[in-house]
Amino acid sequence: MPMTFPAHQGLILPVTRRWPERFDALALSVGAAMPDLADSALGFVFNGYFMQWYGHSLIGVVLLDFPAGLLLTYLLA
Repeated sequence: MPMTFPAHQGLILPVTRRWPERFDALALSVGAAMPDLADSALGFVFNGYFMQWYGHSLIGVVLLDFPAGLLLTYLLA
């Protein structure tokens, strides 16, 4: 699975340019990348290859992507 870093953020960043006081570009960019980052890290460790897995499920978003995204945004800011 290729990393989709610029693809997801390309859809979000025009919103932050239009309404910069309402949306945080860093938080939206990290949030858009979290499912792919989680699937890349966990998929390789547990399955031995990259695939869409836990990070793209609803429970994975709530239990993994959201807390990890908050932590990563906090560390980057």
